[in-house]
Amino acid sequence: KKEKKSKKDKKKKEKKSKKEKRRRDDDDAPSAPAGPPPAEQLTDGDYFSKSAEFRAWLRDARDLFLDDIEADAARKHFATFVERWNTGRLG
Repeated sequence: KKEKKSKKDKKKKEKKSKKEKRRRDDDDAPSAPAGPPPAEQLTDGDYFSKSAEFRAWLRDARDLFLDDIEADAARKHFATFVERWNTGRLG
């Protein structure tokens, strides 16, 4: 059992490190030229009204699913989503 557990832990660690690398690569990359700011500026209060767009961005940009993360983490990711939405850098 210990052997299986260690393989499982190793796979989890590899998966986590891939996510972290992707996140770092995304954050460290030079900013893409911002498109024109959208006509609709978002705030943290738009969490529920923009949930479909946020879920899609979270899946595509962060390789995460909203149902798999805690509420605090979701709010932090949403703040990043709002900043990028408002500056035209979602793509």
